[in-house]
This record gives sequence, structure tokens and C-alpha cells, in this order.
Amino acid sequence: NMAVETVEGAVRNEQHNREKDWKATKADTKTNLRDVNMAVETVESSVRKEQHDREKDWKATGANQKKANTNFDMARALFN
Repeated sequence: NMAVETVEGAVRNEQHNREKDWKATKADTKTNLRDVNMAVETVESSVRKEQHDREKDWKATGANQKKANTNFDMARALFN
């Protein structure tokens, strides 16, 4: 008889309810995360910016040194 609840039916019903609850939780979480403002500067982002600027300066110094080295005349340097 189909009206009699089976163990399998109870298990499937429980799984269905669990999945429904999880989907609702997921939807609520997504909705709540929309309020997070990523444009606000954090401590980490300011530290990373500082590191990035330092690295850029270091690379620029290296590039300038290479340019200076290409203009170096070894022959003149020896006899001065």
C-alpha cells in the first residue's frame, strides 16, 4: 500500500528537508554578503600597496643603474 510510510520514504523526506534548509541558508548568506563593501581599505591592502610601491622603486633603481652602466667607458676609467 502506498499510504504506508516506508523507511526509504522517511529517509528521502529527511534528505529533501535538509537540502531545502541548506539552500535557504545559502540564499540568506548570499543576500547578506551583498552588503560587504570591498572598497574599504584594510590594513592588509595598505601593507600590500606599500610593498608594491617599494618593489616598483627597487625595479626603477635597477633599470636606471643598467642605463648608467651602458654609458660607462672602461677604457677611460682605466687611465683616469
